Amino acid sequence: MAGTDQNLTDLVNRALVFLGEKRITNTDSPESRAGKMLVDISGPCRREVLRRVSWNFAETWASLNYFGAAPQNFDYQDLYALPDDYIRVVDLPNMSVKSAIGLPQSIEDYRLIVMNNNGGQQRCIALNNNAANTLPMCYIADVTNLSIWDPLALKVLAMWMALDVAKGVTGQDGLVQQLSEQLTLDLQDAVGVNGNEQRKRRQTFSNVQKDRELAYLGYSSYFTPVTGYVPDPN
Repeated sequence: MAGTDQNLTDLVNRALVFLGEKRITNTDSPESRAGKMLVDISGPCRREVLRRVSWNFAETWASLNYFGAAPQNFDYQDLYALPDDYIRVVDLPNMSVKSAIGLPQSIEDYRLIVMNNNGGQQRCIALNNNAANTLPMCYIADVTNLSIWDPLALKVLAMWMALDVAKGVTGQDGLVQQLSEQLTLDLQDAVGVNGNEQRKRRQTFSNVQKDRELAYLGYSSYFTPVTGYVPDPN
């Protein structure tokens, strides 16, 4: 991310406040070691936070191009190239293939793999799609424009960055623990709000609905293992 981005400067300064460190004036030449560390990790931390949650603001719809037939002796027939900004799958809408007896069957089984491509590598999704030219997919994209981030998610990102460097910057185990506990609460709150804002039609099971229900019960599916919990199908 470009250091001249004022949104990035604001984000880094927010993380510095969590650490009890002085603010910086820009991210091109941070005036402190802590500021430089936060600028350096901002990209990886952004992708980590996006990977954690199916954020509404980062949801993207696209038609993936057919990459080719999958290698033989595997359980999948078709490969589709994942976009460069791909972070995680949200949904494969309205997709079906013909079953062995000729009836439509929803695509539920897929794998994410890397394929060699003209001397390079291409991330692909492997599944059975009757060798169609395109594959509609809803996914979480790497949204680098911080101005369109949800405010709660942006706070989570700032705290995530602060926690990532807290030990190296301050050496205070107590601060690390404090930030970790606060991040868990803030992430739980952000996930709950994110889930409540989504009114997606449910056919069998919705990850967004699960997030909402877990948050309502005081849990987070990202930090607190929950066993024996079955979402209400109604």
